[in-house]
Amino acid sequence: MFSRVAIVSFVVAVAEYVVFQRASAEIGVGNTVFVVAGSMMVGFASLRAQFARLAAELAQRFNALGGLDQPNPAPKADTGKAARATVGVVGCGLLIVPGLLTSAVGLAFLIPAIQSLVAPLLPPIRLLQSSTAIFGSGISRRPRRAEDGIVDVDVVSTEGRSASSADDDDPPLPPGVHQAQP
Repeated sequence: MFSRVAIVSFVVAVAEYVVFQRASAEIGVGNTVFVVAGSMMVGFASLRAQFARLAAELAQRFNALGGLDQPNPAPKADTGKAARATVGVVGCGLLIVPGLLTSAVGLAFLIPAIQSLVAPLLPPIRLLQSSTAIFGSGISRRPRRAEDGIVDVDVVSTEGRSASSADDDDPPLPPGVHQAQP
């Protein structure tokens, strides 16, 4: 059975085709292509500003939780500014997708009043604090432990050496560590 996403995608594609054909009959193919290309350029031009707005809202929310200074506070939902900024980013994405219907919806999503109406329909944006920074270098302030599931491995090449000579030159393994068999 088809998924909902596949069905919706098919319906949107058919609707886009019908709208494109009707617009081409009214204003001409060249003008219709020009309108679609123009909406794509508006989407690309707006995307950077919308992403910057979303990143600023998420960073502000992250810092309000205490940043990395607080040890694992409870997750909190934000359906305000960050959700409206998310609707703006989605709107830019819809403008970039070629088509007149998606461009119309994307342009509508860039209007602040529409963003306020659509934002509550989104699932809440949850920011969980973890040991790794969301913004910045991504380096944790606390040292990693073995329980974190991270294994640091140094790969040593034994090319050109026989297996017996490689075994003879290796230092003894620490207790509890077993050598992998080829």
